[in-house]
Amino acid sequence: MDQGRVTRVMFSLMAAMVAGSAILLTLEGKPIKPMAFSLSSQTQNSLDSVHAALGASAGIQPEKWDRIEISYRSNQGQLSDNQGVTGSLALEFHFVISDGTAGNDGQIFGSHRWTRQLACLDLDNQFEPMGAIRICIIGDPKDPQYTPEQARQLENLASTLIRSCQKDLQIYWI
Repeated sequence: MDQGRVTRVMFSLMAAMVAGSAILLTLEGKPIKPMAFSLSSQTQNSLDSVHAALGASAGIQPEKWDRIEISYRSNQGQLSDNQGVTGSLALEFHFVISDGTAGNDGQIFGSHRWTRQLACLDLDNQFEPMGAIRICIIGDPKDPQYTPEQARQLENLASTLIRSCQKDLQIYWI
């Protein structure tokens, strides 16, 4: 092999690596523009949904909350695109994560109990579970399963709540 050619190839590779590094350093700190099917757009859409459900105007009162309770319920017409969360779902849960029967799969709906920072009611046991942020996953309670999108949104919501409350909230499936 020609020694001069190997040297030129090595210098070309080094120059390309330096130029690539310079470009990456120039772009550092700037947001990545979401593209179709990119991971960055998926993450941003998920976080936008979580922040919309939390309600920008609702100040979280971290001292009120010490745990997150998650359970399954069927929709039974209590979750809709135009009215949000209604009926017993609105009384029992702060957040409802749709399975796509109303809204989009994984869409998070916040209830008025959350925006007012009120404890939810436990209609089965007739008491208010104080300190519990209650999340409902729409599905079949007899065969509890969730979609991958519901799982992703639940994880995003729970981690955002934990960060917002600035303490380790215990998570319980009820």
